[in-house]
Amino acid sequence: MSDNVDESQAAEAKSRQTAIDTVRCRPSGLGPDMSDGTPRCRECGDDIPAARLAKVPDAERCVTCQEEAERCAARQETAEQD
Repeated sequence: MSDNVDESQAAEAKSRQTAIDTVRCRPSGLGPDMSDGTPRCRECGDDIPAARLAKVPDAERCVTCQEEAERCAARQETAEQD
């Protein structure tokens, strides 16, 4: 049987994770990292292929990181509905 402290801690943890997901899932609007002249993912630092940039010129993430960000956003939407 959970008590008020357990319920409060669970609510706080959920709120904290939602805040982290909000920041993590949100694009910065800066496009790819070009600090060394090569378009790189802002999440993992891998090169962003020219084919991806041709389709999404302002892509900030590689496909793998973008897919994770989209899963993150979906989890966030589900959490907000609860």
